[in-house]
Amino acid sequence: MLEAIVGKDFLPRGTGIVTRRPVILQLNHTAPDTTEHTEFAHKPGQKFYDYNQVRKEIEFETEKIAGLNKGISASPIIVKVFSPNVVDLNLVDLPGITKVNYILLD
Repeated sequence: MLEAIVGKDFLPRGTGIVTRRPVILQLNHTAPDTTEHTEFAHKPGQKFYDYNQVRKEIEFETEKIAGLNKGISASPIIVKVFSPNVVDLNLVDLPGITKVNYILLD
């Protein structure tokens, strides 16, 4: 849903729990002649123009804090999108459970 709002593919993909840290997405509407870019709160001043690099940065920051396994962290990743194609809006993508296994005890 978030990618549809932004109009770009930038979130990590996979099976199971992929988003293991909250992603706070801050959309910022810019003037029509502005070059679209993304910034991260943890890398102030650094601009990302390639959404594949945005995805890689989210994956790197997730692994850095939540680990390589299936750990989940409450520490958010703040992603700021500057584009003439979005409205000013803040959204949060929370880690989710995609599969629950039940064990029945007698």
